Amino acid sequence: MSHTPTPTIPERAIQGDLAGQRRSAPRRPTLWPILALREACQIKQVDYEETPEFVALRGAVVTCGQTAIISVSSSLKDDEKRLTLAHELGHIALGHIRGVPAPYLWEGQDAPLSLTQDKDREREADIWAAHLLVEPEVYAENLQHVQEFEQDSTRAAVQAMRQTARQVRLPVRIIKLWLKTRDCPFEETPTTWLRAPSAWSQHERK
Repeated sequence: MSHTPTPTIPERAIQGDLAGQRRSAPRRPTLWPILALREACQIKQVDYEETPEFVALRGAVVTCGQTAIISVSSSLKDDEKRLTLAHELGHIALGHIRGVPAPYLWEGQDAPLSLTQDKDREREADIWAAHLLVEPEVYAENLQHVQEFEQDSTRAAVQAMRQTARQVRLPVRIIKLWLKTRDCPFEETPTTWLRAPSAWSQHERK
């Protein structure tokens, strides 16, 4: 599928307050709200729980045999729980837990990695979550709208990302990660994997 090349976007541009930004971009129903993700966990036979025990930790996934448990901090906001759950599901879908006795722990952006974490796999799980949760048509609509009055491609992309992040209830960094990896090949797309009516352990044996 052809699309406009992704411009190089400085971090400071994303974090800056851009003139003309539509701060009131309305939120819209998401394709994968937290409830839908929890229902998908039941189909994949992945247990989900929220725990008050996590303080700095956002989430973790632990497996034992054919049992998988995802734990998410109960102190997080719903949108944060949704992203954390998608991230942990990414570890399962990508086979990161295959033969690994220790849990994968996610402490969030800029948090120090624990001994049970791997930077590359954490990024891969973030990419998987981004491709599951970001809605391409929302970004395309926002970019088309912004380009009507903003000629600079970088500024237009930044504004479209910020509007998209608000509408689909994700951090801007996740939208940017999705943009950078739009051509990332998955053996099975996140949505396809999650909707397949089979347990996660059956995927593992393939």
